[in-house]
Amino acid sequence: MQRPLLKQLASLAVIALACAGQPGCLLNDRRTEDPTEAASCERNSDCEEPGFECHPCTKTCGRFGLILCSDADGDGYGIGECRAECEYPEVDPDDNDWSVNPGAAEVCDGKDNDADGQTDEPFDCSERGDLDCVTNLGTPREDAFFRCLEGACVLVPAKVDGDCVGVTLSCVDGRYDDAEAIARGCLP
Repeated sequence: MQRPLLKQLASLAVIALACAGQPGCLLNDRRTEDPTEAASCERNSDCEEPGFECHPCTKTCGRFGLILCSDADGDGYGIGECRAECEYPEVDPDDNDWSVNPGAAEVCDGKDNDADGQTDEPFDCSERGDLDCVTNLGTPREDAFFRCLEGACVLVPAKVDGDCVGVTLSCVDGRYDDAEAIARGCLP
């Protein structure tokens, strides 16, 4: 959770540097000699100093080579115009939830974690098999694990013999349905 604090500090630093070394910057319709105060703006034409532009995120005038990342949940994906400096350039569909972004693994939680328009679909493991499942998905319970079956990660009971062969726990309404596994004695 340090990332949001670091981004806040970076934002303050950019605002403070907007007029650094620029005596006579305009701030709130008045000139100031204080280089830590930057003029507020809505568009580039609001900036009176030659070569100054209006920063799309901080709404301050200055010479900017840096556009901050607007990333409220700290997952590396941003929103709006201010995501050019984000870790990942794709738009974050839910910037208030770090578990939802274009690079997230889909998990059984009732959300469209990977932002592909589908909710709780099985994770694709066609490239590396079981390794994809183990690397990308946490184990939701101690008595089960993920296996790659027919190109999709599925949760299976740890007990895999007898009546338990072929039993899987399907994701239904954001949770794993373990009724069949319990009925067959595969789970306690």
